[in-house]
Amino acid sequence: MAVLMSFQMISRTVLFVGVCASVLGHAQAPDPIGTIQSSPITCQGLKNGGTCFALEVSCPSLPDYTAYLKILNPTVSTTGTAVFVTGGGTTDLLELRPDGPVVVRQLRTAGYRIAEVTYGAPFNSSELGWETDANGTGVRAAACRFATVLQWVHDNFLDAGTPLCAAGNSAGAELIGQSLAHYGAGDILAFAELSSGPPFGQLDYACENTQPVMTSPCSGARNGLGVVPGTAMKFIDPAYPGAWCSSSYATHSKVHDAQFVSDSVISPDAVLSYPNTFVNFVFGQLDTTSAIRQGLLYEAAITSARATVCAQGVSHEIEDSLAGARQVATDMIHNCKLPAKK
Repeated sequence: MAVLMSFQMISRTVLFVGVCASVLGHAQAPDPIGTIQSSPITCQGLKNGGTCFALEVSCPSLPDYTAYLKILNPTVSTTGTAVFVTGGGTTDLLELRPDGPVVVRQLRTAGYRIAEVTYGAPFNSSELGWETDANGTGVRAAACRFATVLQWVHDNFLDAGTPLCAAGNSAGAELIGQSLAHYGAGDILAFAELSSGPPFGQLDYACENTQPVMTSPCSGARNGLGVVPGTAMKFIDPAYPGAWCSSSYATHSKVHDAQFVSDSVISPDAVLSYPNTFVNFVFGQLDTTSAIRQGLLYEAAITSARATVCAQGVSHEIEDSLAGARQVATDMIHNCKLPAKK
């Protein structure tokens, strides 16, 4: 009970800050998504059937990059379509996470089509992830690669009268957050499940590491809002001209803050109201990273329907445990519905 009360108290405090920011900021038209040239390819991963595609994604200001998509149809009548993206560089399929097959199996038997997105393995071992080869334009621009795939799935696989939903862990949650805040994904998503993040949704705080250490709700760990240099080097720096984020951690440099603020999920021009999208945040009770506090900044800034869940006995990688996988599957089945007609 004490953990839950802390969760609510901090959420209310940050909500006030987030709402003020959204009032002061001026929401703009969504950032433009890109285009896709698709080619059917041989499926990789588990031998569970499916149809696979190589998606050549062309986004403004970015070199073309290949995303890979594995589609698994439901075993009963279609209820909806659920897009899944993993963490880090998102170079993995959900089904290859330790308990990812649990999510896939439960959703397929409940009528959901699964769309698994990866920016590399197991289809291509040389690609390093969505943040790489981005012409130094930053994580917001690089997130176009996911927002474009999301729209392509909507346009090519969604059955009429059924919802499109998405779930992402850690950097996968970052991609969904960026898509909602900057790329208009609230127009096509009925439900979004963000777990363990977005871990650098307030990017200036993540990189400059100047915010005070506090107790993270759910886990009880003592964290700031910074992303440790080793993680920043792998998953944030590749989107910039150099080690912009990781080098700022120790020096607390704010030299790149203007771009970091603009690139944040909760930037001054972010869209933070999604009338047609219910957003659910899942945090692991064993997560000792700053991802919980970072994720709560975005959760509190959202002015439309959202909720939080503290998953007991679950670490940062939610689908790496049976309890976490069951949580995600249950959330998707319960919440991936078309909005009620008003």
